[in-house]
Amino acid sequence: MKKCIKEITWKFTDASDKYPELKNMDVKITSPKDLYDAFRFLFDGEVQEKFVVFWWSSANEVVGLEVITPGLLNSSLVHPREVFQGAIIASCYSIILVHNHLSGNLESSIEDLAAAKKKVEAGKNYSRQRMK
Repeated sequence: MKKCIKEITWKFTDASDKYPELKNMDVKITSPKDLYDAFRFLFDGEVQEKFVVFWWSSANEVVGLEVITPGLLNSSLVHPREVFQGAIIASCYSIILVHNHLSGNLESSIEDLAAAKKKVEAGKNYSRQRMK
């Protein structure tokens, strides 16, 4: 049987096509509140949790975003592979991970903290391997 050799082609699109709120957006993000105020439209009115990765330049500017998963009713199942894949391809400097709580509770759950720790460790492992 002949092997199939595959090629993947990545295509970035202008996020403002999907999110008109982004058109002409020129916001300086210096705190979590700034990020929330600028991008709350991504989460308002949602009936499921949503997990978003924001891509950052070395000048600390948002250069892109990716909705990783619309999530479930009260959780977002996100593997580190999905978190870092787009960020690596976009050659961003750093990332910020955000998800909503439908309850409106702003406190991180034990599960949130454990998932965040897993993603931080995955990022560190990737960085160590790239440095070799």
